[in-house]
Amino acid sequence: MDFRTDIIDVTRRHYETKIEQHRINAEVILNHAIGTGGSDDITQAFDYQITQMAMYENKLLTLKHYFK
Repeated sequence: MDFRTDIIDVTRRHYETKIEQHRINAEVILNHAIGTGGSDDITQAFDYQITQMAMYENKLLTLKHYFK
């Protein structure tokens, strides 16, 4: 068993899954924003999802750069 490869792989999949989870949340906000509160609430909720995507994308890029 190669634990190094396993750890890197599972971490990569985790980051990719989190990116997709937040992307789907952002799509839901964009497509079903009616009844979620004021526009500030909607834009803040959307911004939060984008921020989370960026954070996990940065982690993914860092992982790929340093741990090939």
